[in-house]
Amino acid sequence: MQRRNLLKQLLPIATATLAGPIFAQKLTSKQIILVVPFPPGGNLDVVARTLAPALERALGSTVIVDNRAGAGGAIGVAYVARAEPDGRTLLVSTPNALVVLPKMIQKY
Repeated sequence: MQRRNLLKQLLPIATATLAGPIFAQKLTSKQIILVVPFPPGGNLDVVARTLAPALERALGSTVIVDNRAGAGGAIGVAYVARAEPDGRTLLVSTPNALVVLPKMIQKY
């Protein structure tokens, strides 16, 4: 019985060792878009523009801050929701645009 338990515990380790190293996909040189669903000059715009250079250095890609203001953040959030799911369109937002706004849209 102890031998069977030992084999069960060693099986994942043996499988991982035999499978070889697994690497994440490398990012290509495509640009990354940080969408801010509010007008330029606001608090979130400052946060996004401060974050962009650090992301550029860390990821080696161009980072663009894209302000898509209007409808209390709904336009920018909808743009990100419809974007291609490749991880290159990111949202910098407040809880209102992510939590309150969807509930309001469902109600009306």
